[in-house]
Amino acid sequence: MTLKFKMTRNVNGGTQLVAADKPTSYAAIRTRFYGPTNTKGARIVAMRPATTFSPAERLTMAYDYELGDTGSHHAAAALFLAKFNPYPVAIKPDAMAFDGDMFWSWTNA
Repeated sequence: MTLKFKMTRNVNGGTQLVAADKPTSYAAIRTRFYGPTNTKGARIVAMRPATTFSPAERLTMAYDYELGDTGSHHAAAALFLAKFNPYPVAIKPDAMAFDGDMFWSWTNA
């Protein structure tokens, strides 16, 4: 099997090497709850660490009390994918929880 790559521009104006075909596996998205403070309301932060080919990405969303815990984390992960992922994808409904964080994965749509 031969892998094909191409150079593209990333969001920061630099170049990056990416696979020519759609990727079939991805790094997980981590969501974390941050409680309210004197100046900020409760929020969910969705993030993905930096990799060799992409910078770290982070998105903060207000905690939605109507959705509850898992629903708010799921919504933050879905919003993160809508903002940062260039391919049409579907987020998986179940997450893995570890040490207070939730980790989400997705599939190509």
